[in-house]
Amino acid sequence: MSETKKRLYAEGKLIPHNKGMMKKEICEFLEKNTNKYLCKCGCGYHIKIIKQHFYVGIPSLIKNHGQKGNKKYGSPGNKNPMYGKHHTKETKEKISKKNLGKVCTREHRERIGQANKGKPSSMKGKKHSEEVKRRISLLNKGRHHTDEAKKKISRANTGKCRTEQVKRNISETKRRLYKEGKLKSWNWGLTKQNNKKIREIGQKIRLTAIGNKYSEGRILSKESRMKMSATKQKIPIEQWNGFKTPINRMIYASINFKQWRKMIFERDKYTCQECSQIGMELRAHHIKPFAKYPLLRFDVNNGITLCLSCHNKIMRVEECFIDYFEEKMACTVK
Repeated sequence: MSETKKRLYAEGKLIPHNKGMMKKEICEFLEKNTNKYLCKCGCGYHIKIIKQHFYVGIPSLIKNHGQKGNKKYGSPGNKNPMYGKHHTKETKEKISKKNLGKVCTREHRERIGQANKGKPSSMKGKKHSEEVKRRISLLNKGRHHTDEAKKKISRANTGKCRTEQVKRNISETKRRLYKEGKLKSWNWGLTKQNNKKIREIGQKIRLTAIGNKYSEGRILSKESRMKMSATKQKIPIEQWNGFKTPINRMIYASINFKQWRKMIFERDKYTCQECSQIGMELRAHHIKPFAKYPLLRFDVNNGITLCLSCHNKIMRVEECFIDYFEEKMACTVK
């Protein structure tokens, strides 16, 4: 034993760990107080309990925490040498360059979160400048939320509802951006002909509707139909002045037209009469134009089956093909 320890034992300033105490009692003390006391400097760390604390008491600070010269943890409140002061621009730039690319550990982020819990955000009532917005945009480009983050966001927003004012603001902003051409929907310019995803979505919707007791025989309310009508007329609901379905559209949606179309396809055996292909997307074409000959709109002899490609070739020049198709139909009948 060293002379210093001998002197301290003699003065009563140092007590042996096992003097007058059972090991069991010391173990109980350690178990009882472990991870119970936080350091009062505000660092968020727990004080590590050791045997010596049983004799001398548990300290309020971890060693070197809260002292003036401590670079790692600093001093709390007005004891801190930087209290009430601000870094210069040059110092801020130096700190920024030094910390560039560094990532806080998970433990550190949790401690920051706990320290700021319940406090108002430092950006409350403020707005980012355009330069800051641009830098944030560039920084977050190409980043995606992890599955864990998505679940947390979903749980946090479960049961929450936006106010009517917020909904109105979002709607007005989106309308303005659509008009300015700054915002486009994800399916802009996509059709079932040129996009596989659209075809799959349409198929899913059709399969879901089949046998669905909620959609089967469902009729939209008058209010819903009014809103849809106003949207198609490109006017606000306040200026809506009745349903205005074009006569042509009403005819194409009628049962008579559907029956006429089916009779044309059955007569021509679902085969294009121009290129003789089967299994293509078909159109029932009026030999004499639909608009100019209203009495022949549902006449079976005034119809011919064409595929989509052949039908597109004669669009807007139908009158030039009247004699040609009439001769073709006469030969087919014979």
